[in-house]
Parts: sequence; structure tokens; C-alpha cells
Amino acid sequence: VLRFAPDGSFDRRIEVPAEKVTCCVFGGRRLDRLYITTARQGLSSDELLRQPHAGGLFEVEPGVRGLPASQWGE
Repeated sequence: VLRFAPDGSFDRRIEVPAEKVTCCVFGGRRLDRLYITTARQGLSSDELLRQPHAGGLFEVEPGVRGLPASQWGE
């Protein structure tokens, strides 16, 4: 997962033990946790052996906070 600063510059890379990242979302009371979902669909038997956590959900503290979701039409 790559993070870019508000000015568009590259800030950091967050590694997870799975190749196919599907979605990232901030959560927690302070929106300071990043939840990362991954997929295992389409991986070969060999790839699944190398990536036993593929298809998992990962939680990290990225050091930045997310913003609350806005309602459609706001």
C-alpha cells in the first residue's frame, strides 16, 4: 500500500503479507487505524503456499488519521 502526502509526493509504503490488496479504509474511534483487505482468488497453489495470509484483513497504525465519511450530496 502506498501513501501519498496531500501535496502528491510519495510518503511511505506499507507492506502486508499478501500480493493482492483490495481495499483500504480508516477506522477506530480516532480514525487512526488503517484496515487493509486482500484477495486470494486467482492465486495458484504455489502462490498460496508463499502467501498463506492472502485473503486476510490487516490492521496497521499508519501514523496519520483518516477523515470521517461524508454523506452523499453534502
